[in-house]
Amino acid sequence: MWRGTPDSTQNGSGLEIEYLSTVKALEITWLAMPLIPFGFFTLLDGIEGIGKTYAMLDLAKRLTLGEPMPFSGEKTRYGKRAF
Repeated sequence: MWRGTPDSTQNGSGLEIEYLSTVKALEITWLAMPLIPFGFFTLLDGIEGIGKTYAMLDLAKRLTLGEPMPFSGEKTRYGKRAF
């Protein structure tokens, strides 16, 4: 049962409450728009034999050589990468 006021910041459990109206949107930079955000964890999942490894090798090649990314066509900056 809620016993606080709508502007209370704690609910007694030690967790802070943050209302969606106060959350600021992040500006996201995309590695491969709109599939892979830059600087965020991305999980690739699928059935066996569908080509997940091939897709990641292709992505690594594009990043390494500065080639255009799939779907967006944007060229990446050439640089050192670790996978």
